[in-house]
Amino acid sequence: MFRMLLVVTLVLGAAAMAAAGQNPEIAIALHVQDHYDPCPDLPVVPDCWAIQTGWPGTGEGIYIYVLVCGHGWTAPDGFQGASYGLTWPPEWGFGSWESCADLATGTIEHPGDGVDQAWASCLPPFGWAYTAGILQLFPTSPGYVEVVVHPVTGTAEVLDCWGAIDLVLPCVQGGNGRAGWVSVGLADGCNPCPCVGPPCVLPSATESDSWGAIKSLFR
Repeated sequence: MFRMLLVVTLVLGAAAMAAAGQNPEIAIALHVQDHYDPCPDLPVVPDCWAIQTGWPGTGEGIYIYVLVCGHGWTAPDGFQGASYGLTWPPEWGFGSWESCADLATGTIEHPGDGVDQAWASCLPPFGWAYTAGILQLFPTSPGYVEVVVHPVTGTAEVLDCWGAIDLVLPCVQGGNGRAGWVSVGLADGCNPCPCVGPPCVLPSATESDSWGAIKSLFR
């Protein structure tokens, strides 16, 4: 098992230096609900429009579903891996993480933690958002849960079925709007999957120079 996970890490790391993949509009969205559904064979939401990005209150446990989706994701160009991080206000404390991938390295317990995930075969477009992982949190104050860059690779990305990657840039000014966020006790967050309206760009605690670092990988 250790050797398989090492291979996954190396493949995802090498892909970060590859050319852009076949799904430039693929996205990583976050969906929030107050009950647990296990890593599903069927979608946790029926389509991209059903993704819930806002939760009205604090003081109760919530579940954040990490969903891979995207307008412009067409057959046969599915995906086979993902690498990203998640963050939330540190005063909320620890999170509990469950990966829905066949193989994974890393876990998400603290704000800013990252994971590398891979599936044994290509996942073709389903017509709905695919659940990559589930994060349980207990919000004690208003705040955001955001997709951010992986702390080791410095990127957030989805690996296509041809060994190339599509960047999913987090919510920093100048990002490509393909990374969503959930809002707790504030206005609704952002759902990048339908690709309608302005992109997901949120002034946040994310380092403002992350986008410049990401672009430098492709120069």
